[in-house]
Amino acid sequence: MLSLCAQCDRLRLNETMFPNCWRKVFVLFDLVWILLNGICTAGLEVKGQYTTVRLWDEGGPFEITVLVAPLVTVVGKAHVSDDSEVTLASCFASKSQPAADVMWRLGDLNDSLRTETNYLVHPDGTFTVVSHLLGAPLRHLNQKKIQCVVTHSTQRTKEYEVDYVINVHYPPELVMIIPDDPTEPREFHCEADCNPRPSNYTWIKLNESTPHSHGDKLYVPKPASDLSGVYICKVSNQYGSASGVLYVNNQTESTSPCCSLCGFVFISIVLCICVVYIFQLKNVSRSRQSSSKRNKG
Repeated sequence: MLSLCAQCDRLRLNETMFPNCWRKVFVLFDLVWILLNGICTAGLEVKGQYTTVRLWDEGGPFEITVLVAPLVTVVGKAHVSDDSEVTLASCFASKSQPAADVMWRLGDLNDSLRTETNYLVHPDGTFTVVSHLLGAPLRHLNQKKIQCVVTHSTQRTKEYEVDYVINVHYPPELVMIIPDDPTEPREFHCEADCNPRPSNYTWIKLNESTPHSHGDKLYVPKPASDLSGVYICKVSNQYGSASGVLYVNNQTESTSPCCSLCGFVFISIVLCICVVYIFQLKNVSRSRQSSSKRNKG
């Protein structure tokens, strides 16, 4: 009898082993596998001890290892902006053999987020690895791109990479009114920083009737004195509301949000000065009246 030494290579699913035929030593219901052209369509049931079969020799047993690639998925949902820690996203490497390695590429978010990894062993011997991404759903995380990276024995030269975009909901916080043409503005757009986008826009002209507007747009068709004044755009979504201010100067519109804001601030300062001045006049008048009464007394 010839002595046969053979190294059994690792199999992947649906891979065929040549040149020997193989016979499984332990099979269910006394079924013996003798395949003339190797092991075909390998599955988890093929894993175990085998002996090589040749016309002149039988050797073994040898251990055959079947590798099963993971199914990689990333799941997550939108969270309302808050300081409490939640699960922002979860990366699954499911039903693999052996267990996969799962990690996150977070870029500049490494210091503000953390991960937790759990392992699950299935009855058929496969593994599911879950990596949870944890952190407070703050506003600055909205639309940040991250990546789940999975490495496994079935992919020796590359990694499984799945992109994910963090979704954080928050109310409007900054509202700006932008002219369509800075040199000759006839139409203004109300823009708000919020997620989701505003569901309602309301335009108001201070101390006047409702101006000509549609949705996020305010129309000022031509320079005219009756169009001058302070315009307010109020935006809202399901989480809250905020307002922006535009000042239209007499017969010419302001050409930038900064100018609009400056005009409004200037008017506010003048009003405050007038109120303070009137208040001081009243105090002086009261002081004089008190002094006059004392002198008479």
